[in-house]
Amino acid sequence: QQFGEVEVTFTSPSAGQTRVLAVVTGEVVTPHKSRPNEGTLFFNVELGAMASPTFEAGRQRPQAATITNFIERLLKGSRAVDTEA
Repeated sequence: QQFGEVEVTFTSPSAGQTRVLAVVTGEVVTPHKSRPNEGTLFFNVELGAMASPTFEAGRQRPQAATITNFIERLLKGSRAVDTEA
């Protein structure tokens, strides 16, 4: 089985004076039987303990869930990423 070429671009995004660390990972998996021609996207946002003394390592903050949901709606809703093969 052959897979298409994968391209990864690294960037250092920022939001005003706030610097953001972005990590992108990919994995080739078998699609769901109900959608054999469609891939999946998964988003996860973590707010690191170094960003604020109020953030605890290993514990997801409500802000992280809000940001995750926003990014997911933005990218999936706009169809900016084509998940069909």
